[in-house]
Amino acid sequence: MKNFTILFISLFIGAFVMAQDSIPDVYNNIYYDQDYKLYHQYKGKNYYTVDNNTTLTLSNMQGNPIANSMGLEFNFNDPN
Repeated sequence: MKNFTILFISLFIGAFVMAQDSIPDVYNNIYYDQDYKLYHQYKGKNYYTVDNNTTLTLSNMQGNPIANSMGLEFNFNDPN
């Protein structure tokens, strides 16, 4: 039972180590820096990823179509 427990714990911990993100070799010049930030290297310059915060979501884009005498009316809940 002790050996089974040790085996189970080692496999459990090993799964976390193996689950780390890696970049496939087919993506050229894409790396992680020492702070684990993703960047693309082009002509010796590093371009980091940008968080894109948007109000456009799938639920907003589906809208609430309503049929009226003129056809379909969509409300996309655009806050702007």
